[in-house]
Amino acid sequence: MAARENPASEEGFFLACKGGHNAESHNHNDIGSFIVYCDGMPILINPGVEFYTAKTFSAARYEIWTMQSSYHNLPEINGFMQKEETIRKRAFVMKLRRKRSD
Repeated sequence: MAARENPASEEGFFLACKGGHNAESHNHNDIGSFIVYCDGMPILINPGVEFYTAKTFSAARYEIWTMQSSYHNLPEINGFMQKEETIRKRAFVMKLRRKRSD
């Protein structure tokens, strides 16, 4: 989602937020992260990502700080960061939800 105070100008506030789920390809565990600009200047930012390496594409990818939710301007809930969610796990959860609604 992106919203600008004045769509025709950089003046005023601009907000962009990420929604979705963590079962995406190329995931960073950053659901709910956001950026805020005012008059074209950054106020709150997302640090982005460091250089990609072999570790980025390995099972150890969530050991890298830029892939963890705590480094994407997101809160820890009861001391826990967001967890990675596999596409397989997401499909299982969606199947359970459908069964419960029947």
